[in-house]
Amino acid sequence: MHSLSSASLRIISDYNQQNLANTVWAYAPLGLRDVPLLESISSSSISRSSDFSPQGLSNIVWAVSTLPFADPPLLYAISATAIT
Repeated sequence: MHSLSSASLRIISDYNQQNLANTVWAYAPLGLRDVPLLESISSSSISRSSDFSPQGLSNIVWAVSTLPFADPPLLYAISATAIT
């Protein structure tokens, strides 16, 4: 998983909503907590959350919520986007 993390961190700014969600989903069933990667995905998701589809928003929230990783700013940004 370290290879996935390293590769993802280099190109995370090119990821679309599906790529972001899929990357988190890859870690979720395993219960892996790669903080630098998750923080990068969170930051990217926050800055682009208004461009995400409802499905994209829910995919990110589900995947992050299954990990031992609390990210109130991400959840706030997605909540704000979802109600607008």
